Amino acid sequence: MKKTFIFLIFSQFCFSQIDSGSYTSKYISHYKLADNDYVENVSDSGWLDCDFYFDPRNEYFEVQCEGDEPFKEWFQYIGEDEIGGVMCDVYETREGNELIIDYDNNEISYYFNPIDGYFDGLMVFSKIEKTED
Repeated sequence: MKKTFIFLIFSQFCFSQIDSGSYTSKYISHYKLADNDYVENVSDSGWLDCDFYFDPRNEYFEVQCEGDEPFKEWFQYIGEDEIGGVMCDVYETREGNELIIDYDNNEISYYFNPIDGYFDGLMVFSKIEKTED
């Protein structure tokens, strides 16, 4: 019994995940894969309010950007990974897309449309604040 209790406590500290709740991003950047690098589509990037709701317990998030219909994605927590010298939380969606949470730079990166081991598109949401618990 004692070992089970210790394992349960330890397992709660092993995995870092985004806090459940609502977040707002004020800026979005769109990228397209070209010659093994992501090139920003400046005409589609700019100031845009996007509201997120994360529920890590039930493993889904919802997103709605102003003027667009909301969409819901189911995800699975993969773990932490060092990306660009920063430790980030990595999630994989049911469709094989990846969601990267970069707490140090206050960004959410959404890699989508996996093709031959690469992702064809990338959206980076920045200027994020938590709006409620």
